[in-house]
Parts: sequence; C-alpha cells; structure tokens
Amino acid sequence: MVKQRVFTAFVIAIVLAWIFKQVHLGEVDYFQKFLVLLLGFSALEWAKLSHVSHQFTRGLYAVINILILYFCVSYFQLIDMTDQSVLLVTHFFEISVSIWAIFLLWVITYPKSTLVWRSTFVRLIMGIVTMVSFYLGLFFLVNIEHGIYLISYLICLVAISDTGAFFVGRS
Repeated sequence: MVKQRVFTAFVIAIVLAWIFKQVHLGEVDYFQKFLVLLLGFSALEWAKLSHVSHQFTRGLYAVINILILYFCVSYFQLIDMTDQSVLLVTHFFEISVSIWAIFLLWVITYPKSTLVWRSTFVRLIMGIVTMVSFYLGLFFLVNIEHGIYLISYLICLVAISDTGAFFVGRS
C-alpha cells in the first residue's frame, strides 16, 4: 500500500511540476485542460460514491460537470480577467460558500440530516455545486498574479495532511 502511494505521489508530482513550469512560462492552457480532466475523474468518483451504478450515467454526470464548468468559465470571462468578471466570480463564490456551509451543517448533524441528502439526485447536485465551485476557484487562482504559488501551497498542504493521516491511521 505504501509503495503504491509513493509511486502515485511521484507520478502526480512530475505531472504537476511540468504543468506548473508551463504556467510559469505563461501557458495557462495546460493547467486548465488538466483541471477539466481532473474534474471529469472527480465527477466519475462522486457519481460512484453517490451510488450511481450504470457506467453510462456516471460518464454523463462527468460530462454535465465539465459543461457547467465550461459555461461558468465563459460566463465569468475568467480567461480575460476584467474587473467585472472578478466581481461576478466573487458573488458566485459568496453563494458557493453559503451552500458549502449548509453542507457542513448536514455533516455536523449526521445522522439526522441523512433524510435530506439520502436521495442520489440530491447527492449528485451537491457534487456539482462542490466540484464546479472548487475547480472554478482554481481557474480563478491560476489567472491572478502569483496564483500558481497559492495553488502549489494548497496542493502541498493537502498532500502533507493526507500523508500524515495515512501514517497516523496505520499506527
């Protein structure tokens, strides 16, 4: 198990280092394409965790997530980063954080709250809100000055926390 985790971490580190180098050289497209690919895989996993059994339905859910992200990036004009797009995306994030707070409340009040999110449909909607707002945030960060360093910090923080939790859980 440890060998597999180390190998996976090594491969991810190489891919991310190459993508970050491209972003540093001004090629943001590679990172954005990587994010879209990552969103697709994340949506497949979310659908699986939401008990969607058919492979076609999982794939359709991933495509819907990608299309919603594409619509949001186009609507908020995150590629051009005008003042209006920053204002629009800020309002979107305010709404997203409010919805995430509701999701957190549901987690805190578990198992009573399972009546609300027992439905597969509700869990899939939760996934769309959670993943699209997260990936939209990454799109936003990569387009601001020094944003790639913030993303690097976030990735390192999550990797270190995950590694620590793995080894603490083993002992």
